[in-house]
Amino acid sequence: MTLALFNTNKQRRDALHNVVPSLSSYANSTTSRRGKIFKILKRNVYPTIDIPFHENNYTAIDHYFMGLALRQAQYAWDRGEVPIGAIVVRECTCPDDDDVAQNNHTSSRRVFQILSTGHNRVETNVDASAHAELMALRQGANNIQNWRFPSSSRLYTTLEPCPMCLASIQAFRIDHIIYGAPDNRLGAIKTHMDLLSAAKHPYHEVKSVTGGVRNDECGDIMVQFFRERRRKKKEIEDHGQKLLRLSRRGEDVRRWTRFIPALFRRQ
Repeated sequence: MTLALFNTNKQRRDALHNVVPSLSSYANSTTSRRGKIFKILKRNVYPTIDIPFHENNYTAIDHYFMGLALRQAQYAWDRGEVPIGAIVVRECTCPDDDDVAQNNHTSSRRVFQILSTGHNRVETNVDASAHAELMALRQGANNIQNWRFPSSSRLYTTLEPCPMCLASIQAFRIDHIIYGAPDNRLGAIKTHMDLLSAAKHPYHEVKSVTGGVRNDECGDIMVQFFRERRRKKKEIEDHGQKLLRLSRRGEDVRRWTRFIPALFRRQ
């Protein structure tokens, strides 16, 4: 599904709500089983998600979790930030519990836990490093009280990571990177540069990279955001020119100037 251009934030939120498939289409777990997993693996931050798994079915899994990252991107838009979202997920394979580990590898289910979510907060935090990936990584490290993420951790982001985010992903020991739209200006994995192939990281090697997951949707939300920003900027400029013409003619501009704060708030 490709997102269309909407007139209001409510219409965009409703559309993004439909982007994420219902858990009922994937989940197939019981309350008792879920409670057992919580108890054994100490799931006290985010719930686990059981997803049916078949051979070569990681496409459906990536599609689902990228939908959650898209929802984070919408949260960024609602706050006036560039709409980029990210989440960190780990596949639950606990060696201390043979039953969970055996069932996770032999049955048709995979159990995942969402460790953290994040969206772009550069303007909100007045912090150039507050990218969606870094916000998710910092929150996840705080949640698990360890800056080394567990094995099989997967980071989903709606936009190809930049060099700063890629270096942070390696520093936090993320094993798998999944991104949506390519970044022609700053993409550090494939589009603008290929840092993973340029040099081997001394401490951690990313095991896999998957790009282009829900590429159209991840790209469309960026295009719509900047299109709306340009429209609002032009609207403010046109309003300013109208005020200038009125003032030169000696007309009363008070009834026009009262709209200026509202225009800037909308930006």
